[in-house]
Amino acid sequence: MENCIVLLRHAATTGGKGRAIGRTPLALSEEGQRQAAALVESLPCLLARLSGGKGIRSFAAVYSSPASRALDTLAPQYGQRGQENPVSLPQATILPELDEIDLGEWDGLAFEDIRSRFPQAYALRGQDMAGFRPPGGENFRDVAARMQAAMTRMASGPLPALAVTHAGCIRTVLCRCTATPLDALFSFSPPHARPYVIELSCLPVRAGSAPVCSCVTGDTLTAIPENEDGIAGYHIWQIGTSIA
Repeated sequence: MENCIVLLRHAATTGGKGRAIGRTPLALSEEGQRQAAALVESLPCLLARLSGGKGIRSFAAVYSSPASRALDTLAPQYGQRGQENPVSLPQATILPELDEIDLGEWDGLAFEDIRSRFPQAYALRGQDMAGFRPPGGENFRDVAARMQAAMTRMASGPLPALAVTHAGCIRTVLCRCTATPLDALFSFSPPHARPYVIELSCLPVRAGSAPVCSCVTGDTLTAIPENEDGIAGYHIWQIGTSIA
């Protein structure tokens, strides 16, 4: 399964509990640092599994959100001077489309403060999770649109590709994969530092055109159990692609 994009949520962070976190910078927690370090060993296992024994040792392309927590998750994969890394990754390309939702004036605030300062707006958010836009920010339809653009761009480039991104972004992709309404995106809870493997089947409809991801139903989902082959656990969705 070399024709795929691996979406990876950044490692666990500190300082975000009880707060609305979108673009607010957060450092990796001690647990997150361990998770990021563990990827040095687990990514080769994942690549071996995806390549079906063909010996692929690296991703052909690596992409990252510009957020520091995403870049900090990637940092151990490039090793330190004097250390060997089992996977030699290409330099990461920063894609702004992979950044977390922009929560505008709400970003970084405690949810209790939001409820007290913006009671009507907070109530509207609960009624329209996909379409509600906080003052100066994005809604999840915006996030879904830019993630679709990011998937299209990555699918048009070298594969397999690794993309380090955020829970909100991954949720919008999983909604497409499973035909789940975007309003129900919080039914998905992407774990930190766990890969989701999106298999692409590109249809050569028109030469020179970029593939556009379109989703199939959730029964193409394959779950690989935790700790199998040394991998922390991952999920595979197949996405058929067509040309717009």
